Amino acid sequence: LARVHAAARDIPIIVLTGRNDGVTGVNSLQQGAQDYLTKNQLQGPLLENAIRYALERNRMKLAMLRSEKMQASGTLAGGIAHEFNNLILTVSGNARLALEELPSSHPAHDKIIEIAKAGSRATALTRKILTFTQQQDARHVTVQLQPVVEEALASMRPALPERIEIRKSFPANLPPISADAAQLEQVIVNLATNAADAIGARAGALEISASAVRLNGNGSAFSARLPHGDYVKVSVKRYGPRHRQKHHGPRV
Repeated sequence: LARVHAAARDIPIIVLTGRNDGVTGVNSLQQGAQDYLTKNQLQGPLLENAIRYALERNRMKLAMLRSEKMQASGTLAGGIAHEFNNLILTVSGNARLALEELPSSHPAHDKIIEIAKAGSRATALTRKILTFTQQQDARHVTVQLQPVVEEALASMRPALPERIEIRKSFPANLPPISADAAQLEQVIVNLATNAADAIGARAGALEISASAVRLNGNGSAFSARLPHGDYVKVSVKRYGPRHRQKHHGPRV
């Protein structure tokens, strides 16, 4: 039984035994079986319930294992991000000191500026990882939405098939919002990735747009749950063959 369980952990096992005792059943459960039945229990309802219980128990076990793996991966990613951030702080700090000491006419001045910019981008990337792994609290600040969306789309563009076109639509007078830029960028990436997956192997397009809205309790059930006031609505739409429009949003 142990060898069978080791070879096929995702298959639930029910032991059928001719012994009418509890010792065999306990031993079977300890070695990986989900349930056991004696030969005088092979009746329709009992067998059906045992199978249903075994499948449910195995499903919960696999879900718990996946959750533990995700948690372990998040802890590992968070630890690496912390170490990486320490290295980046050293590079960025020395770049700033060098810029203060070197005149703008120095041949290396422009190159050090690029190093400092790369350090800032790396620090922002580290924040995203730490926020994603929930090792850093969200920081709500006033941000402009369009640069955040542009950064999110730029980061995911290399992973998208060339057959998928990205379209953007932002009004010129879009007001700033209070949000955590890293979390907002992750939301945009998730929505756009889901929309791209729905297009599949076909050619298509993604359209990300934003608009200012005022909520007053009317409208959809989702918007009715939000406090009244001014918001910025982000919509992600996908277009497949013949450009039939599908919404992945809107999100406020």
